[in-house]
Amino acid sequence: MTLTLSQLSAALGKQTVLHDVSIACTKPELIGLIGPNGAGKSTLMRAIAGLQPFSGAMQLNGRPSTAYRADELAKLLAFLPQERIVHWPLIAYDVVMLGRMPHQSGFGKASAHDHEVVKAAMHTMEVASFAERPFDQLSGGEQARLLIARLLAQEPDIIIADEPVNGLDPAHQIGLMRTFQALVAQGKTVITSLHDLSLASYWCDRIIVLKEGQLIADGSPTDVLTAARIRGVYGVETAHLTLPQGSLVVPTDLADRK
Repeated sequence: MTLTLSQLSAALGKQTVLHDVSIACTKPELIGLIGPNGAGKSTLMRAIAGLQPFSGAMQLNGRPSTAYRADELAKLLAFLPQERIVHWPLIAYDVVMLGRMPHQSGFGKASAHDHEVVKAAMHTMEVASFAERPFDQLSGGEQARLLIARLLAQEPDIIIADEPVNGLDPAHQIGLMRTFQALVAQGKTVITSLHDLSLASYWCDRIIVLKEGQLIADGSPTDVLTAARIRGVYGVETAHLTLPQGSLVVPTDLADRK
């Protein structure tokens, strides 16, 4: 599955918040989208998901995104927003089952395969133990994991996740990044926005940096996450560690305090 953005721009009200962003995703990768608050990360992800008007062009498998029906897009691409909102009083299991809707015809009853996929997704995200609990009675971290399970149940080729580790403890943050890597190994593309540079540097195959709505850098974590670039984008100093499994970037201080 390929995704190509060509000179994509977007505005919120009268203010342009994305400026001619061009990105090509041509192979399965775990892509970390980083940048300071207000950089345009969420707007870019919403544009890819079809929830934000934009100018420029977006193609999926070489076909304009506008040529796909909504149900076709939902089978190819899934979006996890920052907001953890479920608009109906549903139990946890039924929330995850919502991810199967693109694969069901009309208001058809869930198939045995649908139930298998939902149970597998809940097991992956360690939420099966509260399958019968109402969504609004779950903790913030439990809600976050459950909504990621819904995303997995959708079985898309491309996953767009906006700050999915927010509210997760360290063990579940690492577990989620492992899950994303496993999805990439299955041939899927995962684009996730992150504020944690250590997670981004250690787990991602590729890093895309936005600042003030512009594409600043796009490449491997080693090439992109240099001390000078991070200082210029975030205004912080960093320590760079080389580990057997990969590199690790850790913010240490504000740049103006050196």
